[in-house]
Amino acid sequence: MTSPAQLALDANILVLLVAGLTDESIIPRHKRLKKYDPEDFNLLMRILLRYKTLIVTPGVLAECSDLLRYDRASKDRTCTTLHRMLTDSDALLEIYHPTKEAALMRESTWLGLVDAGLLKIVDDGIPLITDDFALFAQACRRNNECINFDATRLN
Repeated sequence: MTSPAQLALDANILVLLVAGLTDESIIPRHKRLKKYDPEDFNLLMRILLRYKTLIVTPGVLAECSDLLRYDRASKDRTCTTLHRMLTDSDALLEIYHPTKEAALMRESTWLGLVDAGLLKIVDDGIPLITDDFALFAQACRRNNECINFDATRLN
C-alpha cells in the first residue's frame, strides 16, 4: 500500500513536533505539552515519516509560534527550530485559504477560524493529524484518513 503524499498538522501537533526536534526533554516541561512525553514524540515521528510533505496553514504557524513561547526556558530554541523548518528546508509546506472562506463555514462558530481553515485543507483531499477531538470528528467526516493522535497514542 502506498502512503499518502501529504498530511496536514494542527497547531498542537506542530508544537509537539518542534519541541521534540529541538530537544525531547522539553516535552514534559512545556506548559502546552504536559499530556505528552518523549515516547509520544517518537510515535508522532513514525507517523509523519509515512508522508512526503507536511502541510500547515498560516493560522497553524501563528498559533504554534505563540504556544512555543509559553515555555520561557525553551522558547528561543524552539522558535529557532520552527524558523529553520520554514526557511532552511522543505520540511513544511504552507497552504493558504482566505480566512473569509473559513469564516463562512458553519464549523467556524464552534471550532474557530484556524481549525475551520484546516477543514478547508481536508476538503482539498489532504488528511489531518490532530489531538483535538472536535476537529478530528469534523475532519473525519470529510476524509476518513484523518488521524486522531490521542487515540493513536493511547492504543
